[in-house]
Amino acid sequence: LKNLKNLEMAENRLTEVPDLSSTQIVQLDLRQNMIVKLPRLPQTLSSLHASQNRLKTVEGVESLPALATLIVGDNAIDKLSPKLGGLESLKILDVSNNNLSTIPGEIGLIDALNTLLFTGNPLRAFKRSLISAEISTVKKYLRTRITAPSEDRYAKERKNNAMRHLLLDGAAKKSLSLKGKGVSEIPREVLGVADLRSLDLSENKLQRIPVEIARANPNLHTLLLEKNSLSVFPSPVAGLQHL
Repeated sequence: LKNLKNLEMAENRLTEVPDLSSTQIVQLDLRQNMIVKLPRLPQTLSSLHASQNRLKTVEGVESLPALATLIVGDNAIDKLSPKLGGLESLKILDVSNNNLSTIPGEIGLIDALNTLLFTGNPLRAFKRSLISAEISTVKKYLRTRITAPSEDRYAKERKNNAMRHLLLDGAAKKSLSLKGKGVSEIPREVLGVADLRSLDLSENKLQRIPVEIARANPNLHTLLLEKNSLSVFPSPVAGLQHL
């Protein structure tokens, strides 16, 4: 499954799906099965269609930075995690015909979200007029149901997801830019991106460059470090043959 991008297993009698977290799948179709729990999913996943199953939760999807479409209508889901508010790339969310009594206010924080389907749920304290309202109106109402500390917390979650998305894209293109991100040290996650050809760390607040950069990226040929606060340049980086 290493090079698999699209996986369609709709309209079967599946009750479970194996761990897919080590794959590079972008689109996954699991609709019309008998699945009770989602498998571990890859960070590359952009679209998940799992309607008409027996799901009670969608736990785990909140950590997928590239997820743009989540369709899980016609299940038995009774709760959504507020952490879904950190899915910065999410555009379509369908949770219709489930057992939800509420929609987390944090979902209203997702700027990219342009479609939210939630009819057919036993929602409490939720204005009926919102069912047919514009998405901007629904999101505005949802935001009134969260507190400032919660908003701050999920702003951090969105920031973390944005970083994961950036690293995934950089690993695929072998080119990573953290230009102007305001970092004072290179995030540990960056050190896990191996075999880069180009790395832009300019316009930050860096005081040191860890030697792990050289060890993980022996073929690096472009390294941009201008406008930082560096006082020492590590010799292993200077010794990179292609730089």
